[in-house]
Amino acid sequence: MREMVKKFSTATIFDKKLIIIYALNVSDYILTLLLLNSGLFAELNPLLSIPINNFWGFVLKCIVPLGLLLVVRHRLRDISTKQIKPVWYILDFTIGLYAIINIFHVFWLIMTTFYLIPLTEQIIARLSSGG
Repeated sequence: MREMVKKFSTATIFDKKLIIIYALNVSDYILTLLLLNSGLFAELNPLLSIPINNFWGFVLKCIVPLGLLLVVRHRLRDISTKQIKPVWYILDFTIGLYAIINIFHVFWLIMTTFYLIPLTEQIIARLSSGG
């Protein structure tokens, strides 16, 4: 009974971590699109540099990862007690990495909105007025 409860609680925690990873993935996609639309940024991921602004970008960034996470979720149901800790660290690392990427996106979105675009507009206005 105790082993079953422990396995259930571990699976629930893994589910929450996978949901967090997917939410961070989708927010990464949305924030990337916002930054790309500013015209000041380019996609660095070579797999997504071409199709990110169309349907295939959505499929590659949102649908495929959802399918992969569902496969991972299914596989996590049968892991042994010995495998829990390494998987836990991998999920935490992935969450941390995506969190850092999202923090950078938010930082650059704020900088673009409140500093870079107004600064560019000021420079253009000065240049067009003659100095």
